[in-house]
Amino acid sequence: MLLADNDPEIFLAKGRPQLCSISASSGVDVFSYFDQELEETNTFSWVDKVERRRMSFSTGAVYDGEWKGSKRHGFGIQTWPDGAVYSGDWFDNKANGHGRIVHSAGDVYIGQWKNNVAHKRGTLYHMGGMTYAGEWLHDRQDGFGVESCKDGTRYAGNFKCGKKHGWGTYHWVDGSSYTGSLIANHMHGLGVYEGVSGFSFKGTWHDSLKHGVGQYTWPDKRQYAGQYVLDKKDGVGAFRLSNGCRYEGFWKLGKRHGHARCWAKDGSITMTRWADGVRAD
Repeated sequence: MLLADNDPEIFLAKGRPQLCSISASSGVDVFSYFDQELEETNTFSWVDKVERRRMSFSTGAVYDGEWKGSKRHGFGIQTWPDGAVYSGDWFDNKANGHGRIVHSAGDVYIGQWKNNVAHKRGTLYHMGGMTYAGEWLHDRQDGFGVESCKDGTRYAGNFKCGKKHGWGTYHWVDGSSYTGSLIANHMHGLGVYEGVSGFSFKGTWHDSLKHGVGQYTWPDKRQYAGQYVLDKKDGVGAFRLSNGCRYEGFWKLGKRHGHARCWAKDGSITMTRWADGVRAD
């Protein structure tokens, strides 16, 4: 009876959620320019009225827009010496409302702001070709969002503190996909991985490894249903061939190990014992 001790293709899934991740840079905090001029504006003693003014700061930054007294307030454009530009709403001397910032390296964020950080909804265009469109909280991807790669890889789902966290769906450029739970950028919890050529795994995951209980199916309809430990069959499991032959018994480190029952095509049952993947009875 032909039994496979290894799951050939599923190993390609290891660590895959970390690919194409602008979450690793934790969002927009590379744009932390805004506090540089606060100390200088606090020295101004202008009349508290709304007016448009162009101001060159000692830092080299230039602000052209609306003021309320000595505070940037309303719509304005600020340019920094390294070429970064923010154009959008200001409130009480801080970026608040809707705005667009272009970083000197080419990254662009367009969306909502609160007290100088990305907040609520916005889109980040990374210079490497990656994009994130979705919800933000305190300058981090947080809530529902869609992250896309230049090569076509795409993730749509939940984020927390700048990382993929919660329920989501991954689509890779090779046609494989994962739908399920993630924790800190890893497949973790219940999920379904659909590989190329018809391979699939439905079950529980731990740090992007099959772990717990699951069902692995091959394109020729062979199937294993049982326990896994860190990506290997381990514990009790049943392996079924497409011709009706079946193995039910114990596994260890990915190999048949211990007592088992084997069903032949004619329905006859044989009690067997295995050691390290080899018959030992």
